[in-house]
Amino acid sequence: EAEKYLDRALSENPDNPYAMLNLGAVYQNTGRPEQARKMYERLIALNPTDAAVVSNQPGGTGKRLVDIAKENLQFLK
Repeated sequence: EAEKYLDRALSENPDNPYAMLNLGAVYQNTGRPEQARKMYERLIALNPTDAAVVSNQPGGTGKRLVDIAKENLQFLK
């Protein structure tokens, strides 16, 4: 269900960093590492300054989205 809403968010704004990060996490958590990698790399290339307002990861709140994407990429290797 989340994937559907995140896809919609990206269709409305292809540079939505929150949607990119969360869709990458959906892909990662549903066994699609290559799709996750592409989404995280896309977010990193965009290099937004946005930070996570809330996070389900310990220490994630307040962290830059780019930094979270880089950390998540490390789990895919």
